[in-house]
Amino acid sequence: MSRNTSGDRAGWEAATLDDNRYFTRFGGNDLVMSFGGARAGYSVQVLNGANQVLKTEAVSFPEEGNPEVRIPIGTSQGDYARKLRLINHNNVAGELAEFTVTLDQTIPRIAGATKAGETAVNVDFSEKISHGTDFAFDWLPYENVASADGGRQYYNVDKVEGSGATRTLTVTTFENNGDFGGAEYLLITTNGQRYLDRAGNPLADTIANL
Repeated sequence: MSRNTSGDRAGWEAATLDDNRYFTRFGGNDLVMSFGGARAGYSVQVLNGANQVLKTEAVSFPEEGNPEVRIPIGTSQGDYARKLRLINHNNVAGELAEFTVTLDQTIPRIAGATKAGETAVNVDFSEKISHGTDFAFDWLPYENVASADGGRQYYNVDKVEGSGATRTLTVTTFENNGDFGGAEYLLITTNGQRYLDRAGNPLADTIANL
């Protein structure tokens, strides 16, 4: 399954499959699914969860790879039950292949950060993060210190670990000059990739500069 399928094919993205759902941030007819098992003279059908036929088209065979079909969904965020089947040249329908597409256009955010130990900070996101580099330079935990610039004393991160909706930041040491305040994200590494949720929505920088 591919998303972002307008324009140059080299820019197409693989739709993330997680929790038995394909995730996209594009509604309408953007998704493309490849399939096998077809022969000359076959048609392909896309149905909804109630077995209503949404589209029928003749199978075309590319020079390379498997045939493809666009999967229509709505423009409202949520889950869309879809099914795919082949119709042979005698108009006999094959078995239904069922799948779910989730349209998610909500930008992920940092939901909170807590000091989990003397040198560890747990960061929670509002949803799963499936792409992006866990680079230490892109994170800045801080303590609230009245005498510090802007009232915050930032600390460099040595290591980032975790997956899904959480990350753990490790620092060499906190000076404990004030209460723990939180953690900021700022993509500054030149070869880093911004965090993306499963639909490809990007996590924004939480501070503009240092």
